[in-house]
Amino acid sequence: MPFDDAVARIRAFGPCALCGTGADASGAKLGSGFALTDIRQPDALQVARLAMTRPVPDRPPAPLYLRAPDAKLPATVQPL
Repeated sequence: MPFDDAVARIRAFGPCALCGTGADASGAKLGSGFALTDIRQPDALQVARLAMTRPVPDRPPAPLYLRAPDAKLPATVQPL
């Protein structure tokens, strides 16, 4: 995804903390309301509090696959 598209999606999401290699550049484009942090793994309690501020979805979430699954069905075992 191009950097400007990613920044637009973050802006649409709303104020949040930014971390990672693109945080400084993203924060400069986004302006106030987007804090920089060095925390890489969010606290589950904070994630739950953030989720409570979002609207209740009208359907269950769909799975998000970052890559194709590599799981394979087990081979059939022949009885002895």
